[in-house]
Amino acid sequence: MIYPKKILKTGKILLFAILFLLLDITIFTILQKKTALLLLCFYTLMLFNQPKAKYLVYICLFISLETFLFYGHTYSLLLFIAPLSIVTVKISHILHENRILPYLFVTAIIAFEQFILEPQVFNVKAISPYTIEKICVNLLIVAIFLKYLPKGKLGDRL
Repeated sequence: MIYPKKILKTGKILLFAILFLLLDITIFTILQKKTALLLLCFYTLMLFNQPKAKYLVYICLFISLETFLFYGHTYSLLLFIAPLSIVTVKISHILHENRILPYLFVTAIIAFEQFILEPQVFNVKAISPYTIEKICVNLLIVAIFLKYLPKGKLGDRL
């Protein structure tokens, strides 16, 4: 039996994923470059706080749609996100509370995209100041997401 609470939770996650996809497209349209990757930051937030496979798959589908819109390929970035996600979850289970891991995850994804994916697959030269700007902006977004994430409650307190 499907409970309404689960449907609402899945609906909220899909709604946020669609919202962040549209915001990424809007930011790209306005700035003419991919600076803020809100969908990737949302994926990172979901990966480290609620690593349920179905939610991560939904967000990965939106990331592949975004990759298709920007590059014309759906699989290129996902070939790196999926294995890195598995390794990151395993490392987070070993280290338990490691606050630097989400930042390393986002930095690794952006570095892979800038220095391996774009030069090798799309023949686009990597520009260091742009890469540093992109990493800093996305690390700031992850920090904001993690700061305003509900921490839960202890015991019977509200």
